[in-house]
Amino acid sequence: MCDILTIVRLSKVAEKKLSKILEHLYVSSVLTSSEILRELRDEGIVRYRKTKYVKSFFKFIDNMGVSLIPDLLIHKLRLKGIAIITKVKKVRKCNGLANVTTSIPFVRSVVLSIPNIVMISLYVPENMVNIYRNYEGVRGIDVSTYLYEYVIRSKPLPEYLLRAIEGPIEDIVNSKSFESCFSKPLFLPSDWDGKPKIDGLALSVLDALLINPTLTLKELSEILGNKFSKKFALQKTRKAVNRASKFIFGYRVAITKTAYISNLKMGIVIDGVIDPQALCLSIARHPLMIACSWCNNSKKVILYLSLPEGGISEFKNNLLWFLDQLKGYIVDSFEYIFVKGYTSVVNIPYTEWVPSIKSWKYVEDPIPIILNHLRSSECIEI
Repeated sequence: MCDILTIVRLSKVAEKKLSKILEHLYVSSVLTSSEILRELRDEGIVRYRKTKYVKSFFKFIDNMGVSLIPDLLIHKLRLKGIAIITKVKKVRKCNGLANVTTSIPFVRSVVLSIPNIVMISLYVPENMVNIYRNYEGVRGIDVSTYLYEYVIRSKPLPEYLLRAIEGPIEDIVNSKSFESCFSKPLFLPSDWDGKPKIDGLALSVLDALLINPTLTLKELSEILGNKFSKKFALQKTRKAVNRASKFIFGYRVAITKTAYISNLKMGIVIDGVIDPQALCLSIARHPLMIACSWCNNSKKVILYLSLPEGGISEFKNNLLWFLDQLKGYIVDSFEYIFVKGYTSVVNIPYTEWVPSIKSWKYVEDPIPIILNHLRSSECIEI
């Protein structure tokens, strides 16, 4: 009952106040409801004293079809991203697709795009990157690989995020929605290139909070205690949380269910971009953007977007205009359905961290294993 009353009160908060909270969370690298509340109070954004407020706020956002999730930075975890686009004879719905992402190390996602594309995303240790430089692929299969170092995920301008939820749909596909991205880009934090020390406890904290970002310090202490079979004092948990917070860049938005955004997604590879970082920091402010990746010393960008329920032609035309402002042009693209059987996504492979050598495990190239698994499961024809 208390939660319902709190949500009702939050629903009356002006758009300006809601926007202020969202914009702060986008760039605030704090973890747990306890620490979020402390920072919001210190900044004078809220006056509430109980973590129930933070939990209710996240629930309120979730009820609108939007999730707020810690935005993990792979480069701080000393991982590199590899995007693999593979063309096969045929793909079909795959009920066992989740087994591929959970059973094979360093797989971030696998996407089946009708009629014949398999897109694989890997987060691999730096010592595995050379496998994918001048990658020769898998015999008899057309494989393109793209390396990236940095990822920026969705942190849309709040006024456009609300339009994506409430409508009208024209407001999120028109030229103004893209022009606003240029006028209000994200700015990277001062410690963006820092490489904090990785430890198993900090990874366990991240694992728990990516599943449930609103855990309190007390609740997290209980989870860690059960995992490691020993009691965790709040002070010890707080120190681990502070270490873990060095691996995130605030909170990202994941739009889970709204009337104006479809389950159809689009992945595009862009080349010729004069400033890939600027492109990603700008497009991250659009409500239909999912993730944008780039690599230093490269003009390529990999961009993922949700497609609207209507106005797709106008949206794509304005997207091309946006890319053209930074001289970008599309060299590869595919569309896919974000539903079970066609898309499977998992979190960072924390179990592959080896504390004794303070490094990620080295494994053989997983791409042939993935494709063989899909073929044997009759998800693809090669």
